[in-house]
Amino acid sequence: MSTSHKFFFSCHRLGHVLLVVALAGVLTACHPRETWQLTNVQGQLPDLQFKLTADSGATVTQAKYAGDVTLLYFGYTHCPDVCPETMAKLALVVQHLGSKAKHVRVLFVSVDPARDTPKVLHGYVDAFDPSHDIGLSGSAAAIKTLAHGYHVGYQAQKPRPDGSYDVTHSSAIYIF
Repeated sequence: MSTSHKFFFSCHRLGHVLLVVALAGVLTACHPRETWQLTNVQGQLPDLQFKLTADSGATVTQAKYAGDVTLLYFGYTHCPDVCPETMAKLALVVQHLGSKAKHVRVLFVSVDPARDTPKVLHGYVDAFDPSHDIGLSGSAAAIKTLAHGYHVGYQAQKPRPDGSYDVTHSSAIYIF
């Protein structure tokens, strides 16, 4: 039985399951004009597994967040719209959970490791929710491997004359 499968059926984790249900409810009610679709992909995608650099500069793995409800989102700090909007909505969701959010972590995985250093990520995630958000980066290969496992697509666009560029990317949020 996979780790995520055990998570949903373990009796001592019932509180976490209820938190996920509450989180899902808040996510779907987040914006009246926009419907967030929740899809159970358990058994179709791999368990959470990574070794990346946190915005604190420390190397972390998924084990650091064991026992927490973990939301995984791929984006980048220079994103002009989808990423800041999603992170702001997630901060509101966590805020609505109140004391139930004690064991909730939002992992923002950068798909732009060239610009998103730990220091840059730290400032970015702290602007949304410093208590629950963690920025993660790493080598291009490590991010590609993690993103590929969840069918997350991303691609840097052609640089503009000033050297800036956008990164086209998927916008799904994964809940573990």
